[in-house]
Amino acid sequence: MRIKLWTARANAVVFLPLACGVVLLTLSSALQAQTEAGAETEFQTQAQAQSEEPEKTGLQGRPKWEFGVGGGYFDGFDYPGSIDSNRRALALPFFIYRSERFRFGGGGLSAVAIEEPRLKLDWSVAASLNATNDPGGARAGMPDIDFLIEIGPRLIFRALDVESGSGRSYRIDWSTKLRGVVSTDFGSVTDRGFVFESSLTGRIGNVTGNNRITLVGALSARAASERLNDYFYEVRQEFVTPEREAFDARAGLIDIRATAGVGFRLPYRVRLFVAATTGFYDNAANRDSPVHQAKRSTSMAVGVVWTIFQSKTRVGVLEVDSN
Repeated sequence: MRIKLWTARANAVVFLPLACGVVLLTLSSALQAQTEAGAETEFQTQAQAQSEEPEKTGLQGRPKWEFGVGGGYFDGFDYPGSIDSNRRALALPFFIYRSERFRFGGGGLSAVAIEEPRLKLDWSVAASLNATNDPGGARAGMPDIDFLIEIGPRLIFRALDVESGSGRSYRIDWSTKLRGVVSTDFGSVTDRGFVFESSLTGRIGNVTGNNRITLVGALSARAASERLNDYFYEVRQEFVTPEREAFDARAGLIDIRATAGVGFRLPYRVRLFVAATTGFYDNAANRDSPVHQAKRSTSMAVGVVWTIFQSKTRVGVLEVDSN
């Protein structure tokens, strides 16, 4: 498979979060020396979990297994740079299982290689929704976009983890992942190359002093191989129309994304979250494609999760809130 070289401009944007992470590593070492550091955990019984009073050990304590129901609403777009809306509402039961080396549910499937209070390396699987082309949309008459499945390594580094005298906690994580991508309509599977993502995530916990509200923000950049960008942005000759000229996509930057969210812990193990993500495409490698129509776009999501049953046994994990 031939991959075209990314431009220097795109490379600078993709590795901006990586450079910031190195700087934050230096700063966090000084901050850690001046404050009583300790990662927030919840190694307590089911009754203690109701009070949400975390213990201070190296990792966050999570139930070994959880069962419940969740629902949400997503208002976004078919693919990065699209102006065709994609709205979904969903409610389903869920099951989460965590062990020291294997995790299922809670956003994906992963096998953990290294997990320390400030460093985690795993091999993870994730998926994204499909999109059906609208009759009057930019991709009208072209193949639909199938479900995408990603698999590959992910590295998480905790650059900062401190707690103020008032009990408010501050956390900064840098994560990077490289994943192979396939598309599927559950009748066939097609290789779509790979995607690289680097991100910085900040979290402020115990905002109101009762450990019920958490604020999360993230900045990330994504780039993809030519094969994946072809899937989104290439226009083959057979799909050319008077309004849509042929286009050969190339490898490079997909987008830069900024995310802001707030999470609420409610009684009876109910959690509510609201989040918004804005994608910026001014430096995207394929911004000249006739099916790449947006310079920026904002997606929103609202979700609620009710954990009905959970184990008393806890597992120490290192998690990034923006997942």
